[in-house]
Amino acid sequence: MKKSIIFIIFCLCSAVSFGKEEIIIRLPEPKLNGSFSLEQVIAARRNVSEFTDEQLKINQLNQLCFAAQGITDKEKNLRSAPSAGDIYPMQIHAVLPDGLYLYDPAAHTLIKKLGTDIRPMLYVASFRQQVVQKSPCIFIISGSARKVEAKYRGKGERFITLEAGHIAQNI
Repeated sequence: MKKSIIFIIFCLCSAVSFGKEEIIIRLPEPKLNGSFSLEQVIAARRNVSEFTDEQLKINQLNQLCFAAQGITDKEKNLRSAPSAGDIYPMQIHAVLPDGLYLYDPAAHTLIKKLGTDIRPMLYVASFRQQVVQKSPCIFIISGSARKVEAKYRGKGERFITLEAGHIAQNI
């Protein structure tokens, strides 16, 4: 089912992107000095299943995208989450009420791929979890096992699963 969902989203993105001018949102520079230490953040971390329906501010979305796949060393092209062999086969999509956006780490931008609210489809795909239907922002983490397979034969799916975990932990 997971592959079907990713395929459906890919098809939606492809169909809408073809022949349309893309809307690009330039994100501000990420804030690198937070108010809390890493230890404070870890100690305060909790699982939460109730969220506000308040829209994310651009600075919040910016920080989350940077935490997911932001470039931390421009000379070496290193990112905020590790990647086997520095392949970086992962993509981050942000689902907002006004559409689906692809995060471009190199340009630190969001590219609008779909101008439709797909949260109802994700709600069904997530076994009807209410939090998915009402969330003001959902991140879709996807990866290309094929990119990894070129260097690490037979380990593509394993490595993209690990990388998705690294990214999710950062978010």
